[in-house]
Amino acid sequence: MFALQEGQVSTVIKTGTGYHVVKLMKKFPKEYQPFPEVSERIKLQLEAENVEKLLPEYLHKLKREANIEISLD
Repeated sequence: MFALQEGQVSTVIKTGTGYHVVKLMKKFPKEYQPFPEVSERIKLQLEAENVEKLLPEYLHKLKREANIEISLD
């Protein structure tokens, strides 16, 4: 498959899940970045995804446990 050019269709490929035909739509240039250069960015991305996942439940819990009184004096 790596030898395909953009727009080319592969021959039939047999895998553990069946037979496949692949058409290469677009090639992207290979971009290698050493781990030390990207580790901080990866860490920040994973932390942001974790916050995004956990925040709604945490806010819901805070609202359930909140004791709010409104006084219109």
